Amino acid sequence: MSMLGGKYTCKYYQNKPLFFDLGECSMRAFFGDIFGINGCCPKYIILTCSGKGPPIMNKFKWIVIFTAIACLLASTGVNAENAKGPDQAKINQPVPKTIKNMIFITVEGLSDEMIQSAYTPNINGLAASGVRTTAVGVLPANHEVLLASLLSGADPSVHRFTQPGQQMKIKLLPDIICSYGRSCVFISNIGTIPEGLFRQGGVRTYEVRSAKNEALISKAIDIFNQNQPFFLGVRLSGIEDKLLGSNNKAKVVEAVNDLDEQIGRLLTTLSAYGVFDESLIVLTGNNSGSELMVPVIMAGPGLKSAANLPPVKIIDIAPTAALLAGLQIAPESNGMVLWNALRSGTGFLEQNLLLKRIKDLSEEDARLITSIYSLGEEKRMMKVEKENVAREKAQIKKTIEGKEGQIRILKWEIKFLRLIEVVTIIAMGVGYMVEYFYLRKKFLMF
Repeated sequence: MSMLGGKYTCKYYQNKPLFFDLGECSMRAFFGDIFGINGCCPKYIILTCSGKGPPIMNKFKWIVIFTAIACLLASTGVNAENAKGPDQAKINQPVPKTIKNMIFITVEGLSDEMIQSAYTPNINGLAASGVRTTAVGVLPANHEVLLASLLSGADPSVHRFTQPGQQMKIKLLPDIICSYGRSCVFISNIGTIPEGLFRQGGVRTYEVRSAKNEALISKAIDIFNQNQPFFLGVRLSGIEDKLLGSNNKAKVVEAVNDLDEQIGRLLTTLSAYGVFDESLIVLTGNNSGSELMVPVIMAGPGLKSAANLPPVKIIDIAPTAALLAGLQIAPESNGMVLWNALRSGTGFLEQNLLLKRIKDLSEEDARLITSIYSLGEEKRMMKVEKENVAREKAQIKKTIEGKEGQIRILKWEIKFLRLIEVVTIIAMGVGYMVEYFYLRKKFLMF
């Protein structure tokens, strides 16, 4: 240590000398260099000085050393606490529930307006425990196509099931579930289960003679009491067509109230078995009429509660259900996961979920824009082709008219030639007769 203007210079730390003011016994450029942010100390501190200083220097040197050691211990404790924090947070988080049952209910003719106009405590309660939205259906608007799109997560251009009897081009979600050795059941009234829809998997289908919602729900409850299938699909007749086309709102409200009561019976059965909170329940309408938008309610483990989502597509439900159940949807599916319907936490942050949903929607938007551009180009090419066809048609018409004129001239020529032929024949006949009588008179003399 050397004397510099009443100050002692020790060894360098981070290329800065450590100064000890003998008059005030204070340190400058020490705490800012030795102590890091948030009071964290470096791994080691070297305060070795050459020679001996005054007694007051030695006194404060030990104070500084003890202070640095205390800071190092405190920093170690903070780091240990920080390292322990996330693990402790994971321990304190609730264990996510697994899906034990998957219930899909489709209702003919059901709309948001009907649900709001009637007393539907069970349907609204289900929505309060999950998410509510509206979905764009598919075309052609019939229950066969909507059911195929709902269960496959693909639109008709992909699954190619547009009428009964056709073969599904991709696997349905129930077929995928059956491939894992789990039981799947689908219930409907007689003649309404599309032929060929469940041909690829081991889905057991049941047809009920009565088309009443009560009979269909009773059959569903009986089957659930027997073996509790993992997937239970029910197609309810819902609102009769004659009521949908009438102005009798009281009858429509009464029918919706009965529908809500029957759905409540099934929910009560799930609660009685203690699996309601571990069941993924999906309730949708059916766009078999002129209305393309259908109501959708989803509730179950991993989903938000009392959430109203922007409109979605009916083909987005199966990929979302597959994700929640830990299944892999068919790779041909073009539906998207409803990330904004998932509950944050347990590995998901709300911001990340929304960003993933935005990313999917952006990619879908880009795909649709590309399709629009392609359709625009096809439209332009069709317009050019139409103009070419119109020109060719005009040319052909002109050519036909010219040919028809030639044909008319030829016909008149033929008629004229035939006329000449007839006149010639008649003239020859008259000449033969005249010659005959002339020769007869001249040579026979009678």
